[in-house]
Amino acid sequence: MRHKWRVVVDGPASGSWNMSVDEALLQAARQGLAPVTLRFYRWTPPTLSLGYFQDAGEVSLETLRQLGLGLVRRPTGGRAILHDDELTYSIVLPATAIPGGQSLGRSYRQISAALMAGLRRLGLQARMGAEEARRDNLPAACFALSTRADLTAAGHKIIGSAQVRRDGFILQHGSIPLTLDREKHARVFPAREDTQKLAAKAAGLVDILGRRPPWEELVEAFVAGFSEVLGADFVPSSLLPEEQQMAKHIEQEKYGRQEFNLRQPAGPAPDCGPQT
Repeated sequence: MRHKWRVVVDGPASGSWNMSVDEALLQAARQGLAPVTLRFYRWTPPTLSLGYFQDAGEVSLETLRQLGLGLVRRPTGGRAILHDDELTYSIVLPATAIPGGQSLGRSYRQISAALMAGLRRLGLQARMGAEEARRDNLPAACFALSTRADLTAAGHKIIGSAQVRRDGFILQHGSIPLTLDREKHARVFPAREDTQKLAAKAAGLVDILGRRPPWEELVEAFVAGFSEVLGADFVPSSLLPEEQQMAKHIEQEKYGRQEFNLRQPAGPAPDCGPQT
């Protein structure tokens, strides 16, 4: 018997709202208010997201101000991502909803398989990254490194993902760039080595496909990929009123406050499990 889960497709929103909604979905799932939720969204203005543990000093805050870019700290780990011309996905589900989902590695592999199934529908063959994310000498930019949590195609990283776990529930979200503004990245990530790695390792879907799929085609392809791999039917839906209220409160208390976004947390996020 196939599960009936929901898919939420949101329009462009600020980084603080996007991260607040993702965390509200996780909170609602933990409280038993909502089923498994797959969400797609965009960003306005273009926004740099820092990994939960990342030092904000690794990026050029002055350049962000000059270019009118937003800044937010994610609830997940990993490195900084400049969210500009992209499709972003998130999925919230109990670990038990994925075969072997209690394992961080197996849950990443299952969700990656769903993403790869979506990419195949767009005409793109992808594979999981193979680099080890060592704690020392990590690049500031997420797309300058392809770990086993990421997807690559034609030798380039095309999807970067990160995960957090709370009380047996998983929130995983990821960036799917359509194009990459390399000049903008070079200004935001001032370390020359980061810029060189990103230029060599990363690409947008449009670069690989040679065409720009309509937004609706992108969403439809990935929804079909998740449906195929996770064995569920995704029903279009919207946020519950309770989730809207949770997100508003979270934004006021966390992601909408620059003191939260700029400080480097000294320890793990509350109730956090493994992060990549």
